[in-house]
Amino acid sequence: MMYNLIMNRFFVNHWWLGCLVLVVLSACGQPDKPAPPPAIGQQDSSSNRFEHQFYPTAAAALTSILAQSTPRVIGFGEFHQLDHTQKTVSSLKRFADQLLPVIAGGTSDLILETWVSEGKCGETEVQVVADVEEVSQRPATTEDETIGLLKRAKRLNVTPHILELKCADYEKVKGDGGVDYLAMLELIKSQLEQKGRAVLKRRAAPGDRQKMIAIYGGAIHNDAAPAPEWASVSFGPGLGETTGRRYLEIDLYVPEFIENSAIAKAEPWFPLFERLVSTTKVLLIKRGPNAYIIVYKKGVSTVTSAQPVNSNSHQSE
Repeated sequence: MMYNLIMNRFFVNHWWLGCLVLVVLSACGQPDKPAPPPAIGQQDSSSNRFEHQFYPTAAAALTSILAQSTPRVIGFGEFHQLDHTQKTVSSLKRFADQLLPVIAGGTSDLILETWVSEGKCGETEVQVVADVEEVSQRPATTEDETIGLLKRAKRLNVTPHILELKCADYEKVKGDGGVDYLAMLELIKSQLEQKGRAVLKRRAAPGDRQKMIAIYGGAIHNDAAPAPEWASVSFGPGLGETTGRRYLEIDLYVPEFIENSAIAKAEPWFPLFERLVSTTKVLLIKRGPNAYIIVYKKGVSTVTSAQPVNSNSHQSE
């Protein structure tokens, strides 16, 4: 019943907040995230220290990762789409069409980093929602894609979940001059971690324990080993401990969304991305023992995306 209710209400999508707060705090002199540890057997003197491989599709790259790992929880993180990049297919759309079908058979639940604005919390809720909408610059298609992902999960027998913000939560993140976005990030991290633990507890039966739980949201929240200054907004360490270190971080990056980003350019893997990004192949980068980046093919327009995608086929990028 809750699922049907969601379909008829307004979605506030907010995994963009990680990127926004990184930009704001970097401008204020906060330290960048430290370089991840070098991959085993690689040199630490350049971007070549990262293990990397090309694949024909993102589905093939994900399949390769899962062939080497048996995670209980996967945290998928994206770099969000903005109005001016809406001619490029979003990570959200690619995940729904290409990657969710890959994991669906072995996944019981999908937790999506979004919530429903129900209008029950008065002016505070109205102000927070309006502030988020103004700053996010998300295309109108994002709401449709979010609903589409929830519907596809349902069709693939993966139970979808969203977050549930209470009136006290809106009060917590409403600052004097607008939304306190760091407080918002900490709230979302807490909600995602709590939701993840609740689902893990619900899926404690032997049969359920054989299946994975997927979380989809912003790339800051899913860090498996965040820098100390970002530990308060990353659920990776907490769910890693809960699952006995069976937690996997997979970032999903659309080249057009990160190629001009100051935040992305500061990352030690970025020179590798610049050198190897392709219009014909998907790049997989291993940035840590349990952390990967899947770089989608460049140049995939929404015109291509408009063509129907068979949920059993992963050939289209």
